[in-house]
Amino acid sequence: MASQNVYTDYAEKKALDAVFNDTERTYKMALYTVTPTETTSGTKVDTDSTGYSRQTISFGAATGSGTTPSKVTNDIMVTFGPASSNWGTVTGIAIFDDLGNMLVYGTLEASQTVATGNKVEFAVGAVEIGLD
Repeated sequence: MASQNVYTDYAEKKALDAVFNDTERTYKMALYTVTPTETTSGTKVDTDSTGYSRQTISFGAATGSGTTPSKVTNDIMVTFGPASSNWGTVTGIAIFDDLGNMLVYGTLEASQTVATGNKVEFAVGAVEIGLD
């Protein structure tokens, strides 16, 4: 007999911390001009003489309970650039571990066109990964 089961708030927080606060891993954030999906790799910002590289990101402990979804958020400012050439229109991000595994991807709330000299910045708490 099949049954559908749901994580408790406690288990959601434990799962998020296990993935995004693993002391044996480090994490990098990447920018995309075509956001990846489960079945497509997307298009990363070009790294050839553009001033772009993936940036380190870290997360605080998972929070949430009751009606508040469980989530982790970045606990450091993440800054890309300045761009030494145009990067195009950034539409999405992905988070990778230091083994090169893509852990999550997402579409930005507002795309950003990055011209020479521009930066892309994510304030503390701006990158949110949740379970519910």
